[in-house]
Amino acid sequence: MQYTQEQLNSLLKLPSPVNLANADLSGADLGGADLPGAFLIGADLSGATLTKANLSNALLWGARLIETNLSEANLSGAGLERSDLRKANLSGAELKGVVLKGAKYDKKTKWPDGFDPVADGAILTEDFGV
Repeated sequence: MQYTQEQLNSLLKLPSPVNLANADLSGADLGGADLPGAFLIGADLSGATLTKANLSNALLWGARLIETNLSEANLSGAGLERSDLRKANLSGAELKGVVLKGAKYDKKTKWPDGFDPVADGAILTEDFGV
């Protein structure tokens, strides 16, 4: 299901944690959203804006985060196992305790300065025209 911005705004007013597992949030503007502990397992967030969002302890297992703007987002303690981070922007993001086991990224993925995604289990992949 593709959510409208109005529907998303209503969902964000619900008590945490919000359950958006398998939701189609592609292209959504969630900049500054407060989503601690959110269930985003299998969600499609491709091209979404999550700048300065609070995703601490969120579960993003298998999520599509292709070309997603996560700059300055709080992802501390988040589970991003097997997520797709190709071309994602995580510059300035808080990644303390993040789990990246099996997450895919490419050379266009932007990480915070000094962060080593391979050390946290992420896998560098070739870009075949995502």
